[in-house]
Amino acid sequence: MNPYDVLGILAVVLWVIFLVVSLYYRAKGNAVGMIAELIALAEQEAEATGPEKMDMVVNWLYDYVPAVFRGILTKPVLQEIAQRVFNWTRRYALEYLAKKQKPPEGDVIREYEIPEGYLKDDGK
Repeated sequence: MNPYDVLGILAVVLWVIFLVVSLYYRAKGNAVGMIAELIALAEQEAEATGPEKMDMVVNWLYDYVPAVFRGILTKPVLQEIAQRVFNWTRRYALEYLAKKQKPPEGDVIREYEIPEGYLKDDGK
């Protein structure tokens, strides 16, 4: 075997690994997006409680899972995945709100002292 054969084999192996990894992250991103969308749909149900909304999301997810993968992606596994996505989006939203409520750096907040007797009604 000459060095070019080894480099050719190595290039093909690296290309296949890159392809598999990119497909994995693409599928994961699509799944997380779909789960977040289903969570948002369940949140619109005003009458449902938190556990009922989670059951709705899990049942919707389970309907999307092909029959071949239902042995691996059971309802408890899907519930754990949905809970992780919910926790992540909630944490992100809370951090965003906390940042939005803080005054921007560089804004000066001044405290003024009111002179004594300034607010008294002296009858005039």
